Amino acid sequence: NAIKNFNQAIAKDQKYDAAYYGRANVWVKKEDLHRALIDAKQAAKLSPSTKRYEDLLYEISSAMKSK
Repeated sequence: NAIKNFNQAIAKDQKYDAAYYGRANVWVKKEDLHRALIDAKQAAKLSPSTKRYEDLLYEISSAMKSK
């Protein structure tokens, strides 16, 4: 299960921004936008210069506003 794998990666390294990003994408696919937003924010906080993290934040925020 992808969530479990990302959880394990984050447990080993809480600064692993790509794991938060990956888990956020899984939450988006599961339509759990609240959890997705939390993880996307953490990824962006850990690596603010990574554009795809900001793009995902925008995508999630837009989806939340349209619901």
